[in-house]
Amino acid sequence: IKLMRQELKPSSFRLWRQRVANRATKHQAKRPFDVGRAYCKTQYKPR
Repeated sequence: IKLMRQELKPSSFRLWRQRVANRATKHQAKRPFDVGRAYCKTQYKPR
């Protein structure tokens, strides 16, 4: 939060805080395993 407060303009910081505050996927440990991966299986597959 300190970093973002320094980097963003006050209005942008407020908007960012609202976005981040009610997030369920903040920590990987809090995510149930059955949710699955954060990205599609094929998204980062080397071709």
